[in-house]
Amino acid sequence: MVVFKEKMHHIIDGECAIWLIDLSKTYTEQYSILSAVEITKANQFIHKTERHRYLTCRYALRNLLGYYLHTPPASIHIQYSKYGKPYISNKHKHPYTFNISHSNNWACIAISLSHSVGIDIEELKPYQLDMNDTAKLFMTNTELDQLKKIESDGERAFIHCWTQKESILKHLGVGFYTDPKLIHTIISKDVCLRNYPTDSLFLNTYTLSSYILSLCTS
Repeated sequence: MVVFKEKMHHIIDGECAIWLIDLSKTYTEQYSILSAVEITKANQFIHKTERHRYLTCRYALRNLLGYYLHTPPASIHIQYSKYGKPYISNKHKHPYTFNISHSNNWACIAISLSHSVGIDIEELKPYQLDMNDTAKLFMTNTELDQLKKIESDGERAFIHCWTQKESILKHLGVGFYTDPKLIHTIISKDVCLRNYPTDSLFLNTYTLSSYILSLCTS
């Protein structure tokens, strides 16, 4: 079960909570709870806006994890797999998994009990590159054929497919180290998948104003 959260609430087994974070907000205590590694990474951003978005996202993540783990946010140890997927250190002795994604001024954080999750959010906006050429880099031949049949709003179907693939790859913890053409998705401008089964995983997709969000769970 997928639940969008607005207030702190316990997660039950089998539930995945999604938190939407407005990255345009400012919190005076952002720096105080972040790790040295996070501060170092923040300072590597050239543009102030990107640095601010990163700090806000990590601040929100630590506060959410601190709530669920009953642990001070600053003391939470976040580690990374060899492919870069973040996870909570086993030293906290917890059953939680999480995943994060951001696009422009919005971030989404998925938190679940015991089950791996992958999430991706992308803004719907005019594509800067040739959509068909880009699609060939990550879509299967079947997906490409289906995309060509969509007479209008092809960019919506394109982003819908992209977010599905990325959420699956993030769920698996391999990112784009794995060929995205090995991942099969639904090509549709209708963003309304609900627990759609694919290769023993489940997809949920949503339209949030001018954004598309895809969540992959097991």
